[in-house]
Amino acid sequence: MTNNDNVKKLVQTSVFLAFAIILQLIGRTFVQINPLLIGPLISTIILLTTYVCGLTFGILISILIPVFAIPLGALAAPLIPFAPFIVIGNIVFAAGFAIVMKKGRLGLYLGVLLGTLVKVLFLSFSATKLIYLLKLGISPQSAKMIGMAFTTPQIIISLLGGAVAIVAIEIMRKRKISNIDMNSI
Repeated sequence: MTNNDNVKKLVQTSVFLAFAIILQLIGRTFVQINPLLIGPLISTIILLTTYVCGLTFGILISILIPVFAIPLGALAAPLIPFAPFIVIGNIVFAAGFAIVMKKGRLGLYLGVLLGTLVKVLFLSFSATKLIYLLKLGISPQSAKMIGMAFTTPQIIISLLGGAVAIVAIEIMRKRKISNIDMNSI
């Protein structure tokens, strides 16, 4: 990969990050729509960045989205100690998707399923077991909220985000708007 390719992918990742920040600001302002709309769209951005720019940039955006959510106020204060787990959950989501995303159309679907599976397993284990084992000092009420938010709802959020990402990828394929070799899909 040339330096120009890296610069292009960094710029594209920055644009995806800008969209994520805008979504986080909207979610912070309109709290009632946050879990229903913003979560899946953030998942979409992670997958699209991974697809368009590659896993390295997918990992980068997986880290930056939760990091920016904290100062923006998009991550509720009781969830801030859980942010490192969110970062890792995002990374395994992107990595699970990347493993099979280039294996034809079926690879896109399997990638979303694999990414969702590893993300949900990690976040669920972290939210219900790891936070207690690591003694993070999270209040019982916050721990209960984390347990509820990062188990079953994450399946829905990740799958919805994956569905939107697949639709967007199909549109990009048809309009030839991507860095990926479309003959491999």
